Amino acid sequence: LRHQPDGFHIGFNDGEVFGQTSDHFHIHVIPYYKNQPLKLDQRWGVQKD
Repeated sequence: LRHQPDGFHIGFNDGEVFGQTSDHFHIHVIPYYKNQPLKLDQRWGVQKD
């Protein structure tokens, strides 16, 4: 990897509730680095606990 992140957030999205207009499945792979704030989105059902 070019930027050497400290970790990854992996999210799977499937369905109209995620704003999809065509039936498909996709994965988000988001790199995270130490001291970077973790931004959680309640729309995704994600909590910090």
